[in-house]
Amino acid sequence: MSRKRFTLSTAADRTWRTRHVIGLVIAALSVLAMAWTAGSAVIWLSLQLWLPIVAVTWTTRAVSASTLVAFFIAGASVSAPLAALAVTVSTGGQIDGILTRSIWVPLIEEATKILPLAAIFAVGRSRLRRAPSLTDSLLLGLALGAGFSGVEDLARGWDWDRLEALRYGPSIGSWYLFPTADVQEAATSSIASTVFPGHAILTAWIGLTLGIAARQAMARPRFSWTLPGAAFLLAVATHGFFNATSGGDLGVAGASLQWITTVRGHLLLWLFPVAVIGAVWRDRRVLGTSAAASPLPVRIQRWLKYATAPATQA
Repeated sequence: MSRKRFTLSTAADRTWRTRHVIGLVIAALSVLAMAWTAGSAVIWLSLQLWLPIVAVTWTTRAVSASTLVAFFIAGASVSAPLAALAVTVSTGGQIDGILTRSIWVPLIEEATKILPLAAIFAVGRSRLRRAPSLTDSLLLGLALGAGFSGVEDLARGWDWDRLEALRYGPSIGSWYLFPTADVQEAATSSIASTVFPGHAILTAWIGLTLGIAARQAMARPRFSWTLPGAAFLLAVATHGFFNATSGGDLGVAGASLQWITTVRGHLLLWLFPVAVIGAVWRDRRVLGTSAAASPLPVRIQRWLKYATAPATQA
């Protein structure tokens, strides 16, 4: 009886995946049809961010699409309002000061963005912590940051002409390699411009390091959680230096420190594609190359393999 139930569940799972893929294709074609209008600029840039990463992580992702949507919503409905409330209460609404704009605001925003994912990793028996997938933790961080960024864009008002002038990095037509990144020219010619990778990429970095730490904690628990802390501080520094440059607060000494720590914002940005590919490679080592002969859905099989794989594999 149980075998029959699993067989039916597997058939239903295949049907669901087929319909899901068809729906995604239709949605993608619809977005592409609207992509050249100013009203769909946010969707267009989001599509450029998500499609390549989802395609690269397709064979190692164990988290469901509905969970990614839930984390996107959490970033928009929990992290963003919480950050706005914390900044308003702690500063009285005055964020024009150098230290406030360059240190305090980035610290609050980066902390609140990752809060939902950090809370899950803090629970020792959570499935994500017990079966950590690097691509899953990266994607969940990406979803949180994308939701946060979406609310911030809506709050500021979307001026496509202005933001198009701030686009950064190589592109093919209007398709950018780093669609969420902005470049900010310094107030003085003696200081170089700086780059902001975007909330989604910064939070994805912290999510990725949380996944690495969770696997390392199984074998070497003593110092495993220092890596997410370092990634968090680097994200805050990248964010803070960008705010200082945009506000004209970054002097020559600050610009030198910015170059040493974040390479003017380029460090986390240009290493991100390498990190995505590296996460997939590590997860492939955990999962193996042979498909398991199991009636369980592929996504559940992946979770089980992550849970039983030796920690030294990732």
